[in-house]
Amino acid sequence: MIGFSTADSDPICAVFMTMLPVHHVGVSTLGPPFDVETICTSDFAAAALEEIQLDSGVGPCWVARSSRAPVLLHDVQEASALDWPMLRAVAGNHGVRSLYAFP
Repeated sequence: MIGFSTADSDPICAVFMTMLPVHHVGVSTLGPPFDVETICTSDFAAAALEEIQLDSGVGPCWVARSSRAPVLLHDVQEASALDWPMLRAVAGNHGVRSLYAFP
């Protein structure tokens, strides 16, 4: 598993944790002009979700990037139209039900 920065020590994740009603934050770059990499995560759950998306090349972050629109999954387990079994498993293992991705 990739390492992570806590929201307390990373100013990027701290902004999102402070301003939004969320429990986990992950920020990544998805290609040009940057590489595909995780910038920060607030905890192990966020790190695992970022890692599975970046490694597999699928998930809400990639859809947000290609559509240039937010992806709001209020219940990732109920989103039956989505073919992301590994992402669902990781989310379930960490007790994460909702995923929001922004381009």
